[in-house]
Amino acid sequence: MLPDKDRSMREAVETEMVKALQEQGYQATSAFEAYGPKSFQGMNEQEVMADLKDNGIQAVMTVALLDKEKEQQYTPGRVDYQPRLGYNPFWRRYVYYYDRVYTQGYYTNSTNYFAEGNLYDVGSNRLIYSVQSKTFDPSSMANLAKDYSKVVVKDMIQKNIISSHKG
Repeated sequence: MLPDKDRSMREAVETEMVKALQEQGYQATSAFEAYGPKSFQGMNEQEVMADLKDNGIQAVMTVALLDKEKEQQYTPGRVDYQPRLGYNPFWRRYVYYYDRVYTQGYYTNSTNYFAEGNLYDVGSNRLIYSVQSKTFDPSSMANLAKDYSKVVVKDMIQKNIISSHKG
């Protein structure tokens, strides 16, 4: 459910979701692997569901990128005072004085991803689980996919949507 320009994100999320489900003992496959990058394109909902049923698929997890938002934040500069020890020859002793240290302000950029995951029962064509999430500035697409998948699978286990078959 991602546009072609986000194909690498789609592949990463599907791959990591499959891994997370397989770690829990589920037989899972990626639509990208099973059907290719243009999976279900040009098909209506009834055709897709019939195809999934014909292939013995019991449940489908969809992930949609709802929004990708760039943020810029400004951190203002500041003045700090650092103590220094100096010798005053007039008084013939050491004295403390304070240097001013200036730190310039700077901008930081971040990207937030808003996603929605839905789990459908293919047999009844019924939504059985839905989750929305916000990911703050992931270090890489691979890390975003891995973290998202683990969190969603853990949440489904906690809410008794699926059970852990780890042995």
